[in-house]
Amino acid sequence: MDASRLINVLEQQSNVYQVLVDLSQKMQDAIMINNITKIDSLIKMQMALVMKLSSLERKRSEIAKDISHKVSVPEENLNISEVKKHLGEEQFSKLETLEMKLNESISVLAEINNTNSMLINNGLDLIEYSLEILGVTKDSTYNIKGNNNHKQIIDEKV
Repeated sequence: MDASRLINVLEQQSNVYQVLVDLSQKMQDAIMINNITKIDSLIKMQMALVMKLSSLERKRSEIAKDISHKVSVPEENLNISEVKKHLGEEQFSKLETLEMKLNESISVLAEINNTNSMLINNGLDLIEYSLEILGVTKDSTYNIKGNNNHKQIIDEKV
């Protein structure tokens, strides 16, 4: 069996994931210095890469369907390990290397994204706390006369 089309698509996916890892690291730097313009730009680049990954995933799925017919394995049971059983040494080695690269990139990307999410949530918590200190809150209380019991440092009317 010739798995060169599959290897080609997986190489492309691996390259896109590596670029996503790099962009996510830049995103982390931008979040830490609160550079909104840079964050917006990086998000747009990431969205374009996600669309590219979606296209590559459709191609990979079509190739996997073809391979499943050739090796007489149901499509839902076909995975890289199963494909490797039907390959020569050179393609086996390439596929194994790609599998490791993809797994590593996805793992690193997940870790960076978790950290970025935590940084964003911490920033939002800080903003919320600052607004509470300044008296700009959504849950002010009122006394019997209808006056706001919450002292404000900032006049919201401005």
